Amino acid sequence: ALLARASQEDDRVIAFEPRADSVAVTDRTASRTSGSRRWAIAAGLGAVLLTAASVYLHEMLTDRAGDVLATAHGEQRVWRLPDGSVVRLNSGSELRTRFSQTDRLVEVTRGQAMFEVATDPNRPFRVVARRTEVVALGTAFEVYCKEEATVVTVLTGKVAVYRKDDVGGVMVPVAPLTAGEQVRVSHDESSVKVARVDLVRTLAWTQQQIIFEEERLADVAREFNRYGQVPLEVLDDQLRDLCITGIFNAYDTDSFVGFLRRLEGV
Repeated sequence: ALLARASQEDDRVIAFEPRADSVAVTDRTASRTSGSRRWAIAAGLGAVLLTAASVYLHEMLTDRAGDVLATAHGEQRVWRLPDGSVVRLNSGSELRTRFSQTDRLVEVTRGQAMFEVATDPNRPFRVVARRTEVVALGTAFEVYCKEEATVVTVLTGKVAVYRKDDVGGVMVPVAPLTAGEQVRVSHDESSVKVARVDLVRTLAWTQQQIIFEEERLADVAREFNRYGQVPLEVLDDQLRDLCITGIFNAYDTDSFVGFLRRLEGV
């Protein structure tokens, strides 16, 4: 359709004519032989394509173990998964996928990932991070595997969150979440907190921004260190507890340091 439209609208599109020095086969035997060869080649190519297609479909419909997606320090990337879902990885993150005819499983081994899940009622979409599991059918949510806890934030739709129990290792329900809600599950299971959050602030990293509101400088510096090439280190204990508010470019460490130097007492 594009070629047809282009040929009508653009005089730069021209048709290829047969070469003047091309040789036409006039002998019937040669013509039949040539036709037979072309048929054999076409049949062979068809068999190869069918085999390749069957192998591809087999891989798509059976277990796909060991698919690893990862980003380096300071890198952000987006992938489309085999089921049509989309995952965006933040800096220094990694996940593993395993898809089958009955299940879609993703394990976040480190870092932060945002998922836009393709609807498939017959195959729940499960994301595991440490002792926390998120189950969704068709929605968008974020999983942040921190050092001390796993944080799950729902952007659209609903998800169910579970955690692994020490007794028997079974998954027990933590909380159902809807859009705008977030749960923080500590890795030692000492606390589970559900709260409403500002999604603009939560998703600032997708715009390469960091948004803080009355947060400790120590935590802010740790977040900046996920992106910048030169790490920030706060040595003074009083300064570490200084609470700051602002919107910053995640990769512009120099501007952030300049902002700090203008603060009274810094």
